[in-house]
Amino acid sequence: MTARFRILVTRRWPRAVEQVLAERFETVLNEEDRPLDRSALADALRNFDAVLPTVSDRLPEDVFAGGGFAPGFSAISGWATIISTSRLPRLQVSW
Repeated sequence: MTARFRILVTRRWPRAVEQVLAERFETVLNEEDRPLDRSALADALRNFDAVLPTVSDRLPEDVFAGGGFAPGFSAISGWATIISTSRLPRLQVSW
């Protein structure tokens, strides 16, 4: 059996999306739907294949230090880098 990608969804997403993610990946949901603090976010970046944030998440630049991410990126650019270089297959969800 092939290992499934481990992903963390930082905040609640639409139920349909969470269901598809859970079917395709080893998915951890933030059931409490509370923002991750700096320490939890840094831990997630080290321990998951992908971290899926929302626009309401604060993504401090320093949590990306030493992780192979270029310094000076804005949060959106940084996450675009993570997504574009990810080992994860593309996921399409129909609403």
